[in-house]
Amino acid sequence: MAGKMHDRMPGSNATIHQETMGSVGKTGQGKAEGRTGRIRQSMDDRNMSYDKAFDLVRKHEGYRDRIYKDSLGVLTCGYGHALLENSYVPAYIAERFFYLDCKSVIDDYNMFNFSLDPVRRAVILNMIFNLGRNRFANFSKMIAAVRAGKYGIAKKEMLDSRWAKQVGKRAIELSEMMELGEWPE
Repeated sequence: MAGKMHDRMPGSNATIHQETMGSVGKTGQGKAEGRTGRIRQSMDDRNMSYDKAFDLVRKHEGYRDRIYKDSLGVLTCGYGHALLENSYVPAYIAERFFYLDCKSVIDDYNMFNFSLDPVRRAVILNMIFNLGRNRFANFSKMIAAVRAGKYGIAKKEMLDSRWAKQVGKRAIELSEMMELGEWPE
């Protein structure tokens, strides 16, 4: 699968041009197989290339496929990308995170071996996305009610939780979907 991403480097005329080919290695040991990246200066700056400079940065930072704390305790990922509070996150990056999170949620959902209609499946997927698999698994009475097809009881169990107090309207909408098996209007 090949794609291209273009973005502006903040505070400069340089354009980020990255071609992605294939997938990044899973080891996280400083290698990103099949991926090339180029950072090129815009026409205003006579196409002066930054490739070698940023290849050196990439070499020194190394690639990590997991979030970690750097030597100063800053949460970091990828090639030394700091995850700072109030940092700008481009929509295409957020969409990619969302896509990867959804794939993980589907895997988690499948571990529960539910056999549900699309509406109730959406409720469970939504809860797993919000809570995570382990916290969702703590809804044992709700899960038992869903398995037994007792969706009114499942609704009650959903609303009688700390989660419902934390998410408010989300819990109300999802619990009604669980009970009725209908999409909201």
